[in-house]
Amino acid sequence: MRVAVYVVLGTVFLVVAVGWRSGSVPSGVFWGAAGAGGLCLVTALASRQGRATTPLIESIEPDLRMERVEPKTLGRYVQMVERFVAQRDTVETFAGSFWRAFTADETRWPNRYYVPLEAIAFSCEAFEPEPAADMFDVSEDQLRRVCTARLAELREVVLCDRWQSSGGEGMPAPWLETEIQAVEGVNSVGLGRGGSLLLVVSERGRGLFDCRTGERVALDRHRDEDAWLDRSALTVVGIGPLSGERVRIAGVFGGGLPVLTRDGWSVHRAHVFGTHYVWAERDGEDGPGGAGNPFYKLGDQDEPLACGFSESGNTLVVAWSNLIRVWVRPCGSRAASATRPATATRVEQPPARPEVDTRDS
Repeated sequence: MRVAVYVVLGTVFLVVAVGWRSGSVPSGVFWGAAGAGGLCLVTALASRQGRATTPLIESIEPDLRMERVEPKTLGRYVQMVERFVAQRDTVETFAGSFWRAFTADETRWPNRYYVPLEAIAFSCEAFEPEPAADMFDVSEDQLRRVCTARLAELREVVLCDRWQSSGGEGMPAPWLETEIQAVEGVNSVGLGRGGSLLLVVSERGRGLFDCRTGERVALDRHRDEDAWLDRSALTVVGIGPLSGERVRIAGVFGGGLPVLTRDGWSVHRAHVFGTHYVWAERDGEDGPGGAGNPFYKLGDQDEPLACGFSESGNTLVVAWSNLIRVWVRPCGSRAASATRPATATRVEQPPARPEVDTRDS
């Protein structure tokens, strides 16, 4: 319909212009009518071409939007950059191997991956040992800065993609989520008795919960924190079955729960594009931190106070100020006992050294 209107208008204007040639209209009207008629016809032609090409564009765009890259394919490049940034590979080895791998790769990269990878590859190609021969050469320091910045960008994009492509939230079997009664104003949590009891410190005092049933087994509304809280040692005097014991805590005062278990489970947290993500992984054939490892979403609410495992490795806790999620699994083997890495660069939460209690409930 729109094309037809443009054609009719263009024809009318051209008829008026032709009429001027016979002396029936002024010259000003001729130029105006001729210009308007030509514009209408050109617009009609462009509109018709646009309608013809729209189906082709619509048929291509969904493929580009839905295109996915195998995690292992991208993970290979990420591991190369990580090794260089961590100074485990020399700059000469990294620059040559990354450039050769990228130029020989026939993967159809989405822009969100291609842009940072291309920036690293071009920097590798332009790398020259000191001193630089010309202004276009890249020094080792410059290459390292590019890799550090682009590596952070890649990690963020990979996390968002994995989050969107994974299923619902929660841990797989044999893990079971326990419903903890509503707790408000939480500021710290701690685990005792091998992870079977959860001590919660809030603005209302202290509460003790059974991790396997979710039931509250003890409550103390004594709000004088100085009587039972040691902020420097990050410990709290227990209540109920934990009376007289000092329980290590993690939360607003600092500290942290173990982020790894001996049988390959790990919990992570990251702040990306304004969202706080918490997720768990299990080591697969790619090894610790591999891009193809199983990925399980645990929450994307506000910044978590603490997340981690019990010393036995059979309890997982993620705590926010107004929500606590707990998963437990059968106490099958002591091989699952949680451990801490010497460095936990993948986790924003600083590790603490809680009291060792490997007893399973």
